[in-house]
Amino acid sequence: MMDWNENGDGAGNFTKNATEVSTVHPRNITNDMNNDDTSYILTYFTTIWFLVFFIIGIITNLLSFFIIVKQGLIKSSIWVYIAALCISDICCLIIGFIYEFSKSPLNLLRTVMTRNSIACKIMTILYYTGGSCSHYILSTITVSRCLLIVRPYSQPSTPKQALGYVCLIVVVIFLLYGPFLAVTYDVIEIPSYNNNTQDMELPIKLCMILPKYSKLQTYFGWIDMTIIFIIPVGTMLISNGTIIVQLYKRSKLKHINRIAKKSLEDIKISYMLVVTSLFFILCISPNIIYYTIAPYIYDDVSEAFAPNNIIWIIIVNISVLAYSCNFFLYAASGKLFRSELRNLFQSVFKRINSRNSSNVNADSPYVIEETSPRL
Repeated sequence: MMDWNENGDGAGNFTKNATEVSTVHPRNITNDMNNDDTSYILTYFTTIWFLVFFIIGIITNLLSFFIIVKQGLIKSSIWVYIAALCISDICCLIIGFIYEFSKSPLNLLRTVMTRNSIACKIMTILYYTGGSCSHYILSTITVSRCLLIVRPYSQPSTPKQALGYVCLIVVVIFLLYGPFLAVTYDVIEIPSYNNNTQDMELPIKLCMILPKYSKLQTYFGWIDMTIIFIIPVGTMLISNGTIIVQLYKRSKLKHINRIAKKSLEDIKISYMLVVTSLFFILCISPNIIYYTIAPYIYDDVSEAFAPNNIIWIIIVNISVLAYSCNFFLYAASGKLFRSELRNLFQSVFKRINSRNSSNVNADSPYVIEETSPRL
């Protein structure tokens, strides 16, 4: 892929050996000019992978949210955060799948984004803000849990306060990304270069950063990494480390007072959150790190994010797991969540059995009629 450079008179020249690359969405750059068989196979594989984990993630996150609300766990602030994380993960899966679907042969989203400037700006903002929300909600969960473990005498935040913190996170992230992306991104028309015939083709329209802001691409990459990765992941690592150390120290105590004993009742939740956040970090770290360092490794940046780059495809596919596997982590490492999940299924089975038994009694020919006693 080539990029747009500005010359002295302000006109745009499309050069083959560019040093900077501007694309539709920098976190998920693909080489649209490369249409070989390997690219098609990997693209279809990635689309199927996204589709499978999209369905799994939507169903399991909705089930997790339903368990938290239906079984009364929502009365605790920590479960309010987890419920918000379920909704945020659903939004990330939807936005991510829409972008992945836009690379399929149908190209429905790309058609909309390249014909409407407003749609281009909205989808770009949603793409960035949606991914960041899950990161900061999960980091907020680990910080709140860390404070309760370190200070067992303190009172946890109320569910209303937790909901307020979640809303504040969404607003702050939108303010960090929204104005910048709304100004710098738009639909532009650029020449197309055929790698096989070495000829120029008809211009194509792309939703991408404007040429006059292309120099900001390198700085924005590091700013984006700081916002979406360094701050939340660093916070999670510090909080999880503190939680693990405190839980290890308390496991050595033979005598604990009543309040400390009460805090130990939440140890299983703490373990569940540690497992969830560490799994999240392992899944998203390769994606963000690779995106940030790729321009310094490859001479042509488009090769780093090309659809025939197996390393990039594997990294992207692993990152999807961070938003679709939390339910299984909750069930495996969370005793309370597992108990409420069991209670939910038992209540459902009881209702089904009661309905079946009532239907059998109604269809039975041997119906005992009640008779009134003789007077």
